[in-house]
Order: sequence, then C-alpha cells, then structure tokens
Amino acid sequence: MKKDLAKICFPVRFLNDIKGEKVVVNFSIAAARKAACTNALVLSVMNTDQKITHIQTLDLQVSKIAQGVLKPGYFINLFL
Repeated sequence: MKKDLAKICFPVRFLNDIKGEKVVVNFSIAAARKAACTNALVLSVMNTDQKITHIQTLDLQVSKIAQGVLKPGYFINLFL
C-alpha cells in the first residue's frame, strides 16, 4: 500500500524512507478520527441551517484535497 500511496502523494516518499507502512496507516487513521470527532462536536451544537453550511464546506475542502492528491500539479510532478 505505501508504494502506491507514495506514487500519488509526494510527502509519503519521505515517510517511507523513515518508517514502515504502519506509520503512514496509523497517522492516516489518527488524523481521520481526530477530524471526525472534531466535526461531530461542532455539528452537535449547530442548528440545521448551520449544519448544512458546515457539511457543504467540509465537502468542498475534502474535494480540493482529493484533487490535489489525484492531480498534484506541475512542480510536484517534477519530483514524482
């Protein structure tokens, strides 16, 4: 898995040199859990309209990150 991830995500190449696959997986899981918990807490105190706006904002952010992973851009591709 880490070889495939390193092909599309430049910083993972450096992590691969430092530690094994578990570091990347554990970091990803920990980051996802922290973000999910934070967003659950934020959403729990919002009214319906605020929740809709917040979720739309999250969707947009995730979409932009995904596009950056799928198409990292010219300068990042120079290093891949």
